[in-house]
Formats: sequence, C-alpha cells, structure tokens
Amino acid sequence: MRLFRETYIKDIVERNNIEKQQELEDLLNVLASSIGALTNPTKIEATFKSRLYSSISNNTISKYIGSPLKYYFEDVGLCNARLDFR
Repeated sequence: MRLFRETYIKDIVERNNIEKQQELEDLLNVLASSIGALTNPTKIEATFKSRLYSSISNNTISKYIGSPLKYYFEDVGLCNARLDFR
C-alpha cells in the first residue's frame, strides 16, 4: 500500500513542480481526515498551525487546492489508504 501512495504522490509532485512534498502529503492527510466537513484555506491553515506546528501559508494552501487540477477522494478506499485505515 505504501508503494501505491508513494507512486501517486510522486506523480502529483512531478506534474505540478511541487518543491515541498511533505507539505503536500500533510495537506492530503488533513483533507482526507475532514471528508464530509466544510473547509477552506483559512481552516486548513489553522489545522496546520495547531496540529502540525507548521507555518504553511494560506496562499500556499490556496495554490495547492485551487489549481486547475483537482484531486478528490471519490473512493472511500483511497481515502482510507491515505490514512492507513485509521
């Protein structure tokens, strides 16, 4: 399962020239954990600060989730795989 996760993350990073892969992975985890809840970049930024002690900016989050290429957890299995079925 881990190999699958590493493969699709690598693809997203390469296609979008993302420099900070860990930020993207953390963002995916935050989004996967909040399935079904309304969210926005400001709420995500607050989550990063309080839970991950990260200083990712609202603008960076907006770039990640506001790009023309959007990624959704259409399949509960993909969401669960991202979160290690917790």
